[in-house]
Amino acid sequence: MKRFYFEELKTLRNHLLLMAEKSIFSVRYAVQALVEGDVKLARQVLEEDDAIDQLEIDIDAEASRYITLRAPVASDMRLVTVAIKTSHDLERIGDEATSISKRTIRLSESEISDLDLGAIPKMAELALAQIRASID
Repeated sequence: MKRFYFEELKTLRNHLLLMAEKSIFSVRYAVQALVEGDVKLARQVLEEDDAIDQLEIDIDAEASRYITLRAPVASDMRLVTVAIKTSHDLERIGDEATSISKRTIRLSESEISDLDLGAIPKMAELALAQIRASID
């Protein structure tokens, strides 16, 4: 029976890692779309947001189910709590990538052709490195 509990926690952890990867790629692609003026890539980021939102819902449901049915011990409870909190933050990261993509689409429809992005791409890479380090 204990092995089944382990599999449930493993699934929860894997969903959290998948959500992290999707969020990181969404930001990376949103910034790339902004830099390159790539509307198609920006639209792909918008489509990916639904998958990120669904993962947050799934993680919350899995965590709630595990707490309710398994009465987890301290170490398991820490993982479940981290999953709930982190999934919310990752969902917000995905939402910010969506905002960048929406602005990219609006900019492509405007008369502005030469936009100075300054240090935005570099700042995005630094932020993504920090997210990756925290997930690792």
